[in-house]
Amino acid sequence: MKTIRQIADEIGVSKQAVYKRYKGKLYTVCAPYAHTEQGVLYLSEQAETLIKHNVINLKAEDIYSEMD
Repeated sequence: MKTIRQIADEIGVSKQAVYKRYKGKLYTVCAPYAHTEQGVLYLSEQAETLIKHNVINLKAEDIYSEMD
């Protein structure tokens, strides 16, 4: 289990960017793999993988669009 901040640090984005993905389009997929303890959101390995893939794919799209 990792926190939003730990995931953000690993992929080099802000914790707000990770949280936005979690609460946005990935919420229905990731919510079963998350829990909160003392106000801290923990995500399981499955949710972490989904978020990382989503953020990395968006980074790649930004790079390609800058090349056009």
